[in-house]
Amino acid sequence: MNIEIRKYRLSDVQQVTKIALGLPEWFTKNGMEAMTLDLKFQSGFVAEEEGDILGFVTWFVNQGKAEIGWLGVTKNHHKKGVGKLLLSVLTKELSAAGLKELYVHTLGDSVDYAPYAKTRAFYRGVGFKDYKSVLHPDNPEYGEELTMQLKLN
Repeated sequence: MNIEIRKYRLSDVQQVTKIALGLPEWFTKNGMEAMTLDLKFQSGFVAEEEGDILGFVTWFVNQGKAEIGWLGVTKNHHKKGVGKLLLSVLTKELSAAGLKELYVHTLGDSVDYAPYAKTRAFYRGVGFKDYKSVLHPDNPEYGEELTMQLKLN
């Protein structure tokens, strides 16, 4: 694979959205609605091969701390290092900008759902640590929110 990482552009929205729509286990209808709005305001990177976007990561800064907005990789490219490559480029950029922490919000361990067990394993595998867990008993899509933290160099 000859993958190039470049900065996300607003003109990438259609391809990024298509990737997310191909991952319904992770991107629900409500998530897609939020993502469509967020993509207009977040910075990020895309992994591209021969003009096709294989994956994306978006981020924003809140109170001096970086947060991942959205991350997705086409199913055909899962477990091929695309997500790790995107995060590697992101963490280098954030570190160079002087940011010390990167956070991501996902479903917590009490949510018995295999796709998010894989998500947590992915983030833990690249060095994120569990930071905070909040229960949302009234939200069937988000029963437990897990915030994970990565310390940046």
